[in-house]
Amino acid sequence: MVKKETGFDISQPYGIAPIDLNDDGVDEWVIHEKKKTGCAATVSCRFIVAALSEKKPIILGQFYAGKLAILDKKMFGVR
Repeated sequence: MVKKETGFDISQPYGIAPIDLNDDGVDEWVIHEKKKTGCAATVSCRFIVAALSEKKPIILGQFYAGKLAILDKKMFGVR
């Protein structure tokens, strides 16, 4: 089942990792689909970066990748 407003297939399991990407003291969330085949160099998974705005969830961005690593190094004030 895909929710039209977000494109999420809620029948699939998701992984969620909270992280403060811009050091404002408020966590953003990195969300990814947990595919049965797993995410790897040859199999991409969809990643979504989300946050709260006026107490409602918003999507800041989304992309496809095999794996994701978030470093301490910042560019333009964000990780």
